[in-house]
Amino acid sequence: MLFQDFLVRMDLADTLTFVNFIGTFAILFTVALFLSGIEVCKEIRQKYSVDNISFFPFLAIFLNCSLWLLYGSLVSDNFIVGVNTIGGILSAFYLVFYFQYVHGTQRTWFITV
Repeated sequence: MLFQDFLVRMDLADTLTFVNFIGTFAILFTVALFLSGIEVCKEIRQKYSVDNISFFPFLAIFLNCSLWLLYGSLVSDNFIVGVNTIGGILSAFYLVFYFQYVHGTQRTWFITV
């Protein structure tokens, strides 16, 4: 309630500036979150294996970004579209990278699923 009162007291130009400011920081922190997959990829590359590393988080991020991208497109929200385009590209890269290091019985399991 306090936050809503704060926004009501601001004039329209200040409110839009504030909203854009918050949106910009949300994008930066969300992209930083998406970049956290780089550390997992480094670990996979060093081990040359995906042992004990699940692909489900990468898949979940990709599906999540795809759905939010669709939603953002439908409601014409550039903040949602922008951040989820970046997230979708990064998560697609992570999935491709992950599957390059799947070996042996794991590869057979992915092919049969």
